[in-house]
Amino acid sequence: MLHVGLGEPGKNNTLMGGWQMVSALKRTIAAAVLAAVVGGAQAQERPWYFNVNVWQFDEEGFDELGGLAFDVGRNLTRWLSVQARVGATESDDDFQVDYTVGAHARVDVRYDNFSLYALAGYSYFKFSGDLAEFADYTSDDGPSLGLGMALYGSPNTAFTLEYMRHFLRDADGDADTLHLGILHHFGWQRPTNW
Repeated sequence: MLHVGLGEPGKNNTLMGGWQMVSALKRTIAAAVLAAVVGGAQAQERPWYFNVNVWQFDEEGFDELGGLAFDVGRNLTRWLSVQARVGATESDDDFQVDYTVGAHARVDVRYDNFSLYALAGYSYFKFSGDLAEFADYTSDDGPSLGLGMALYGSPNTAFTLEYMRHFLRDADGDADTLHLGILHHFGWQRPTNW
């Protein structure tokens, strides 16, 4: 029997049971939305990261060079980040990378404490040394693609291994770089007077 109204205690209130179900469903949806918002906020709690890495530069016709690079990046979503990179190689009279700068988009797929990622962007290299001056090859730039993996020892810190291919415009061949680094996620607190 269908009763209209709020129902009376002790009677079969079929409509009231339906309203209770709708109310429970609303509470469940509200709890799910709240959990998603809080979970998203926690994922963005530490949206910035830096990566200090040693790297090796290898271009056809030149000796391999080792150096140090520094990345700083920002997570835009759980999977997508943007990052900037600066680096240089060891000094060498024949050929060296004075500095390199790059801007890359990064796509991460993380499972537990392991992450695979892909990079795509643009890199610029400034060269010096006797061979660079002789060949009139003092700078070059071009698109770059890379693949990497990160192994997290804690929720915010990981060891990274990364390979990048740089499609330089003026080079006879492409340049490859190999990076081994330590990545750390952090958050900057906005001052209260902003």
